[in-house]
Amino acid sequence: MTQINKAISEWIECKEAQTATMEQEEIREPKEEDKRWVPPREKCIRINIDAAVQTSRGKAGWGIVTRNSEGKLISTWAIPQKCSSEPTVEEELAIQMALMKAKQKGWKEIKIRSDCKNVVGKLQENSAENVYCTTILKDIIKLKNEFDVCIFSFTRRIDNVVSHTLANFALSLITVVTWERNFPTWLNTLTKEDMIEQLLRIL
Repeated sequence: MTQINKAISEWIECKEAQTATMEQEEIREPKEEDKRWVPPREKCIRINIDAAVQTSRGKAGWGIVTRNSEGKLISTWAIPQKCSSEPTVEEELAIQMALMKAKQKGWKEIKIRSDCKNVVGKLQENSAENVYCTTILKDIIKLKNEFDVCIFSFTRRIDNVVSHTLANFALSLITVVTWERNFPTWLNTLTKEDMIEQLLRIL
């Protein structure tokens, strides 16, 4: 618990700095359907993914956030890793892990959302035989076929705040932190703020 509390304190201190950095990032204008948050189908679980890399410390963090059709949290994972890959590869690994978690949960219909457009684009091609696909991507495509519905879609970083924050939170951890049912106040608050901001963009 001490390690988690320390990590949360560090997260609160750097939240403003992270927000400022996100606002300064150049964001390519997406298609209209990527601008809106739309609740998934009733049985479809939405899973947002992000990976953070801290090269100076040789660490990576994966943030996996799952929500139901009403946008409420189901499960979240903050996963610290040793970083031996490029950021894009870390994103692929995070997606692969998310699919494995979804399979363990017995979910049949899922929608994976990532702000890594390059990775999402390759996965949307839906071909494990694509010569440009890495071994990890091919494994992801094979895992996809084990679900009744598995959709990969791109979302902007500004609309992926919760998993992005969780990925950065994971950088301060030494072991995986999983939350189900009972979530920390800061995570609940961030999720509600994210839902409100995305709904406001629709109006």
